[in-house]
Amino acid sequence: MAILCSIMFLSGMILVLLSPALGNVLETLGVTETAGGTLFFAYFFGGTAGTLTLSWLPRFFSSPRILQLSALLAGLGLAGFSLAPGLGTALFLFGLVGVGNALLVAYPGALLAGRYGEASGRMMSFLYTFFALGVTLCPMLSGFLLLQGVPWQRVFQGMALLCLAAALAAGFSRLPGMNESEGLRWESLKAAVRGDRGLLVGAVLLNVLYIGGETSVMGWVVYYLQKVFAGDTSVFRASRVLSYFWVLMIVGRVLTGLVVERVGAFSVLVVLVSGGILTWGGAMAASNLVLSEVLFAMTGLFFSGMFPVIASYAGRFPARYTGLAFSLILAGGGLGGALFPLLVGWLSERQGMRVGMASALSSLLLMLVLLYGLRRRGARV
Repeated sequence: MAILCSIMFLSGMILVLLSPALGNVLETLGVTETAGGTLFFAYFFGGTAGTLTLSWLPRFFSSPRILQLSALLAGLGLAGFSLAPGLGTALFLFGLVGVGNALLVAYPGALLAGRYGEASGRMMSFLYTFFALGVTLCPMLSGFLLLQGVPWQRVFQGMALLCLAAALAAGFSRLPGMNESEGLRWESLKAAVRGDRGLLVGAVLLNVLYIGGETSVMGWVVYYLQKVFAGDTSVFRASRVLSYFWVLMIVGRVLTGLVVERVGAFSVLVVLVSGGILTWGGAMAASNLVLSEVLFAMTGLFFSGMFPVIASYAGRFPARYTGLAFSLILAGGGLGGALFPLLVGWLSERQGMRVGMASALSSLLLMLVLLYGLRRRGARV
């Protein structure tokens, strides 16, 4: 379990590495906010491709080898991205980072879903708490380094070295393999959803919307605060908001793990989504910097438990379909992460940052509608 927690910690750091440095990266590449959105698109498009391999990779590689290859791919992508001469090369290399890091995020969770089945919600929350620790530390550390004048390229290269160290450690780990899982074939999909089509489709769509909303806040909040409150905040101060966001994510995931089996997944998700709508909307409406910072940070408390609960739905399928269900749910998240931040960047360039960020709030509103729609249709959410 120690190596899985360490991998989750590293993958969390990689996920938010771009956010504090986004302004510097755009300046280096000589591009605008729309291009910034395409960087997130490339990352999550690569992540979608990576997670779709999750159901068949265990047929050819052991668990340590999968983690080792994933860390190597993420590390090489980060190193190359730091040296990219233009946007096209940067998009390709950041897409490779997305492929590698998606597997680092997804594979440990798939192992737990296969081992603990329907009771995996608590273990998921525990495991992804380490992921939250990684994304909490990284913005503060990278924001501090950037404030001290360290080039963003050196920050990315340092993370690449950590990935190579993780790949070496994974090679010495002893981990069980995943349960024999069906691959991503039409026959397998039909068998997996037989009698539970609403659950699988619903879980995929919920994760599309959840990841789309979370990555929009996570990816753009530092840049947003620097633009909307220009002159009143620094990259380090704005980056700390992202760290506080993830501190509250940790708290929320611990609390979710304690209550989800007593209260039920549906009720937990409704409370979390409703709270996210209120805090995000309040942060967008706030004209005061401190109030906006506080409310943006508080969205982390409500985003916190959504993913572990949604991911635990994979454990409700027979063991042979757990990997398939989990990879589809994660792939849906990659789609949301690719599209919503891209929308934020595109609208921000044309209508301003407030309009751009507000557009992604629709993801949580749609989640609430979807949850009640699925419940009315009898899906086991």
